[in-house]
Amino acid sequence: MDDTQGDAVSRMDAAVSALKSQLGGAEDIDMDPSAGLQQHGKLFWRTLPERDRTETLDVGQLRESIAAHEWAEAASLQQVAELERAIVDLKTEIALLRGQEGWLLSTNEDLIERLANAREDTHRNAEVLGDTYREVAQLRLALAESEKNASRQKRCLNEAERQREEAASMVTFLADQLRLLRSENYRLTASLEDYEARIESSRRRQRIILEALLSNGHVRKIGEILRAADVITNEQLDAAIASQASSQGRMVGAILIECGHAGEDDVAQAVACQCKVYLIRLDDTTVDEETARRLGCEFCHLHECIPVRSTEDCVFMAMANPRAAGAIDRVEAALGRRIEPFMATPSDLAATIGRVFDN
Repeated sequence: MDDTQGDAVSRMDAAVSALKSQLGGAEDIDMDPSAGLQQHGKLFWRTLPERDRTETLDVGQLRESIAAHEWAEAASLQQVAELERAIVDLKTEIALLRGQEGWLLSTNEDLIERLANAREDTHRNAEVLGDTYREVAQLRLALAESEKNASRQKRCLNEAERQREEAASMVTFLADQLRLLRSENYRLTASLEDYEARIESSRRRQRIILEALLSNGHVRKIGEILRAADVITNEQLDAAIASQASSQGRMVGAILIECGHAGEDDVAQAVACQCKVYLIRLDDTTVDEETARRLGCEFCHLHECIPVRSTEDCVFMAMANPRAAGAIDRVEAALGRRIEPFMATPSDLAATIGRVFDN
């Protein structure tokens, strides 16, 4: 900008100098008018043709030429003044431009400083952004690793859930098996107890049968047989006999069963030995249901009897009291055949009668 302003001022100064040089002759006329007039006269005289040089000079034309020259000089001076004012205006404008140039330079320096700060900020931001990108990359790696761990944990959880379900199924299966084993254990225990009870009952029955056989044909009472077989004690027998005396003819065997001193099988075996008949278990014997239905349910319940086998002339009858001659006579009359009694316990008879007639 300084070079451009200097060139403009230089060109203006050169133009003013050229005008002044052109007006150099006019300045001489102002200083010495007669010298100028002589010079112009000489020039005019030289321009005349050869034939007219001898004529008299026209004073009026010379004056007009002088006036025209003075007018041109005044116009040139006016142009010079205008150029000088233009130069002043240009210098003022140049001064303003130089002030603006200073402001622009200051502003440019401020902008340069801001640009430098912005570049530093950009550099710092780039570093921060780079750190951020690196952290993001690390976080992505950590996230990928976390996802892998989560996937592994999910697989482990699924496997644990599967194992838990299998364990639950196994627990359920084992619980079912345990219930079955307990049920089987209870059944076996009950069977064992029943078997042991049967063994004990069989042993007691054998002792009862043995004691009955040792009577040498003498009919012994139920209580005596049970006491001799060590089924009951003397005190229990005496208590049962005393209870019989006050119970209007109840059987001693029924009293012993009711008091829990003897079992139903024990009393039934003693009665069978006393009556010289066989004691049978109806759950192990096939019942003659056709003959039983001819007798009827009420008849069988009333006389506590049920046929177990029949032939053409005989019916084998399980009875709670084989000594009940009246019941035997009524069965013989109803069936028209001879009755061969067997001994059975009242509970066994009741269960069998119910099973036969319920069907």
